[in-house]
Amino acid sequence: MMKITKSLAIILAIVAIAGVGTYALYSDTATISNNTFSADSMNLKIDQNPDGDENYVWSEGFENTVNPYAHVKPGSIGHQVIDISNFGDVDGSATIKLHVVADTPLYHNMNFVVTFDANHDGDFETPVASGPLTAWNNNVYPMGKILGNLADGTSNGKIASVRIDWSVPSSAGNEIMGSNVVIDTVFGLNQIAED
Repeated sequence: MMKITKSLAIILAIVAIAGVGTYALYSDTATISNNTFSADSMNLKIDQNPDGDENYVWSEGFENTVNPYAHVKPGSIGHQVIDISNFGDVDGSATIKLHVVADTPLYHNMNFVVTFDANHDGDFETPVASGPLTAWNNNVYPMGKILGNLADGTSNGKIASVRIDWSVPSSAGNEIMGSNVVIDTVFGLNQIAED
């Protein structure tokens, strides 16, 4: 009886397997291949042309080898205009950070004012921040939007300008004599979130 039961089970299993093959229906596939996703880019560059004219020398960054700030004293003022541009495809929000390399008496006796010209039209309409250099050190300040290249490639990224005004208060005294301060100016570009 046991042998008959086992034989029936084996026969039913074989019939079930054979039945699966005999009940197949038509099937077909169609394929879209080579679906490639390409990421856009952001590419912030600084104009290192010291003349400030439109003979741009775009760079990822550079070391200032000429010291135009060599003879400061109490009451000194000055400014510098720096052009920046987004050579990437993604619009970004520009930032600035001043990093002081060493703590010196002059570091404690300087004031900075930064304004932003998003249109590069000479009108520095956006105030960024102002105050003593000690308050600026290593803080990141948002400046404004810089457009990237158009998607169809018909336009380069927009140029924006940053004006940095600096001063040494007349109240500074002998403590700054012979002192210097080294500042790294760090510009950033952050993607603007889409709605």
